[in-house]
Amino acid sequence: MRIHVDPHPRLLAVTILVLLPACGDDAGESEAPFRQAMANYIEEQKMGVTVHSFEDLAVDGDRASAVVRVEQKGGPGLKPKWKVEFVRRNGEWAVDRVER
Repeated sequence: MRIHVDPHPRLLAVTILVLLPACGDDAGESEAPFRQAMANYIEEQKMGVTVHSFEDLAVDGDRASAVVRVEQKGGPGLKPKWKVEFVRRNGEWAVDRVER
């Protein structure tokens, strides 16, 4: 029996590096419902900010937490971090608590 080895190991390495980020974490939890929860919270509180990015999103059952970077609409470009706790009610994520 003969085993064929691909003559292009760099191609294999590049393919793995390109596909690896698509694997995600164990939870496979999408940011989308948390972005929506933040948008709802920001609108309800009448804040002039938008969500820039999520860091350290951790989901544990019906509770989740994340560090969220926000930026002021039309502001100087500062992106402060908020520690946000979420709760899932009736299948929908909502902001439960925010530390600024």
